Amino acid sequence: MIRENKKTLILSSLVTLLPIPIELALGRGTGALWLPVCLLIAQWVCVIATAKDPKQKNQGKKVQRLVLWVMPILSLVLCGMDYILSKGMNFPISSIFCLMFGVMFMAIGNYLPKCRQNYTIGIKVCWAYTSEENWNATHRFGGRVWVIGGLVIALGAFLPQSLSIPLMFVSIFVLVLLPMVYSYRYYCRQKARGDELAPMPNLASTKFSVYTMVVVVVIAVFCLCVLFTGNLNYEFGEDSFTVEASYYDDLTVSYEDIEEIAYQEGNYPGTRLWGYGSFRLLMGTFQTGDVQYTRYTYYRPDSAVTMTVKGRLLVISGKNPIETRQLYETLVEKTR
Repeated sequence: MIRENKKTLILSSLVTLLPIPIELALGRGTGALWLPVCLLIAQWVCVIATAKDPKQKNQGKKVQRLVLWVMPILSLVLCGMDYILSKGMNFPISSIFCLMFGVMFMAIGNYLPKCRQNYTIGIKVCWAYTSEENWNATHRFGGRVWVIGGLVIALGAFLPQSLSIPLMFVSIFVLVLLPMVYSYRYYCRQKARGDELAPMPNLASTKFSVYTMVVVVVIAVFCLCVLFTGNLNYEFGEDSFTVEASYYDDLTVSYEDIEEIAYQEGNYPGTRLWGYGSFRLLMGTFQTGDVQYTRYTYYRPDSAVTMTVKGRLLVISGKNPIETRQLYETLVEKTR
């Protein structure tokens, strides 16, 4: 697969990384540039896993193109959304996610019937490997279900967020479950008829399982580091201050743009709409009531500094109440 699609693979990899030079040219920080890099790594993991599949030669060109272009498209869409939100624009995030996932499921559903028996792409349940008839029937059924389900998810974009997000998650669960149930029932019917069936493969004994375990371990270590590490550093200049954030965009604010500033005891409420959240840091676009605001704080701080910057609320904090109080006093001094 790699050799046959060498030029396409290079082009799709460059498209995945395209947001990096664009964002640097627009003067953004380097904190959020990890997203295109992670998506590029995910793309290559998928490509290599598909190439190592002993049945990869069964795959048609259309399915291979799907593997090559999913991550580049995600990179452009997600980084575009991140840029828009970083500018403080109100953005219907739940609607965009519903449309994105809906279109994705419809596209994959269109390709599923063309997916031939293999160990890496498709609906990989053990019953589908007992016969090509089961595999083909499962993927025809799954394709129809995913197209219809994708349409339902996409239509959820026109519902309120309180309904669209639960609808999306319930729909995804149903779309995963139904083809599995169908494949099992098809297997039972074949077995009852006395059809000659292949033994269910022991996927844990294949080389692919080794690659899978390595990837899982790497992802697990990465997730643990991201969830429990990171810092916010504040640099105060003559005309502005900068929040240097781990794993996310840095933020520079001019003192002249600060209209109001206050010190608040306790954690500032809000739900994250977009950005970065872990057991260490909370950063990005948040919402409380009908108000969207930008946040750069540690996880559930005991106090926070709130300020109005060009009409938009910004919430920041230090590691502890003492650091947060020092931030507040420094900003008050700088804005006099």
